Amino acid sequence: MLDQDFNEYAIEGGKPVDIDRLKAARMKQEDYERYHRHGVIPCHDVFIKHSDRILLVKRKAHPAKGHIWPIGGRLQRGVSAEDSLREKAHEESGLYLEKLRLIGFERTFFKTDPFGHKGGTDTINLVYFAEGNGTLKLNDLHEKPLLVTREDYLPLRERLHPYVIEYMDMLWSNRDPSLDLSKVLGRQWEVNPPK
Repeated sequence: MLDQDFNEYAIEGGKPVDIDRLKAARMKQEDYERYHRHGVIPCHDVFIKHSDRILLVKRKAHPAKGHIWPIGGRLQRGVSAEDSLREKAHEESGLYLEKLRLIGFERTFFKTDPFGHKGGTDTINLVYFAEGNGTLKLNDLHEKPLLVTREDYLPLRERLHPYVIEYMDMLWSNRDPSLDLSKVLGRQWEVNPPK
């Protein structure tokens, strides 16, 4: 769990920076492919509480193709991290995020990449927890939505990537009292948390 808040500063020379001026259209594929091959990709992921469960999805594209993962992806330029994530989550899941809370940040390395440049993928990730409202409808980047209860999680755990395990364990083990899912989800759990 984070010991400090994540702040975004739009100040330069003592004056506010108009972040709207920083917004940009999506990069051309060839430009993004070049950046992807040579840079670290800033991303955000969100563990969404929906229908009293945590939403995970099966990824259909590299990196992590076939892995069970939270909703998320690249940060948008010139948009706050939370607004970028709200837009990304709605685009990918049809859900509207509320009560976003930053719960961590990680770096992930994958041997695969979405372009076939064979240089792998290197990301730094802001990790959030949020409530999702609306009708769940995945876009074409994901399939097989899993709405995971604590009881579902325990047998599923061994099939998950360590990144996903870290945050699912955090959410289900109550390591942070403010993320006590028995309160967040409105019920007491009978199963012991994973060790």
